[in-house]
Amino acid sequence: MTAAPALAAPEGLRPLDRARVAIGPFAKDNDLRLRVDDRTGLPGDEFSGRRDLGLDGGSRETFREFALSWDREHQLHARRFAFVETGGGVLATTLRVGDDIWPIGAEAEGRLRVVVETVGHTWFPVSDDRMAIGVGLGLVRYRVDGRIDGRVETTGLGDDFSLDFAESAWAPQLGLEWVGVAGERWRVGLGAAWVRRPGGSVTGHAFGASARVEWFPTRHAGLALRWQQNDLDLEVDRSALSGRLRFRTRGPMVLGTVRF
Repeated sequence: MTAAPALAAPEGLRPLDRARVAIGPFAKDNDLRLRVDDRTGLPGDEFSGRRDLGLDGGSRETFREFALSWDREHQLHARRFAFVETGGGVLATTLRVGDDIWPIGAEAEGRLRVVVETVGHTWFPVSDDRMAIGVGLGLVRYRVDGRIDGRVETTGLGDDFSLDFAESAWAPQLGLEWVGVAGERWRVGLGAAWVRRPGGSVTGHAFGASARVEWFPTRHAGLALRWQQNDLDLEVDRSALSGRLRFRTRGPMVLGTVRF
């Protein structure tokens, strides 16, 4: 009996691939906090989508990444993930939201959609066959929209209420990345990015961090285990919405990866 041939080790596994496509599920743990000010600028009460509205806070969506490298020093990348959450519950406290009062005991239900998209270029001044260290510059776009509806069952406690919001902002992003080859089939990486909008109708900052371990049983295909976290904190002063929006998402993902 002839033994089955072993999988060939990936030839020339380096920190940077000429091209790479990765896609897979992102099991996220999320929390949205929102404050809506009234028309005079008086701050409202900050509330949590998970604690106060009963949004599930956890969902599985798809993460996508594409990267193209050249000269062993430069890399272009694009990444995107999005998710939708729904849920509902009974308010445990009275909230002041914009010009409305959401009374304790009201039944509220909501829907939230978040999209995070990034494009950028990373320059790796330190790069050889085993390791690459780079600094990046790019753009990130955060889109957050949702609707919350509330029903008051008890007469005299207040009126039914609703809230619609939709915000989108582009911002420059600075990043750091380290990638190392850990063997014939293994590669590891760390990344961090910082975003800040210092002025305009939307101000604030965001931070993202990731860590990944990649395994390539064949030359062109493999699997990656990646951890991703994003934190967003914005002050918004627009006609449609004035207030504060804070958002955090984090969780693991398993990506199928094709490299060239």
